[in-house]
Amino acid sequence: MGEYEQLSIRCLVTKTIPRLLHILVDGIKSVGIHNGIVRINFMRLDTEGKDEVVLQLALPQSQAQSVAKALNSIAR
Repeated sequence: MGEYEQLSIRCLVTKTIPRLLHILVDGIKSVGIHNGIVRINFMRLDTEGKDEVVLQLALPQSQAQSVAKALNSIAR
C-alpha cells in the first residue's frame, strides 16, 4: 500500500467512547448491501494515481437513508 500502512480497527461496545478517527479520502470506490448491512468503501489515490481502499464504513441498512440525507445537505 505504498507509504501507508494498512489500518485495521475493531470497536467493541464498551462503556467508553473510542477515540475519533480522521481519514482523508478522495472518493467512494464501491457501495454494497449484504444481510442488512451497507458497506461503503472509500478510496484514496496513491502517488501513481491508482486508487486504493483506505476505509470501509459499515452501517445498518435502516440508517442509510439518514446518512445519505445528511451528506446531501452539505453537498449543496
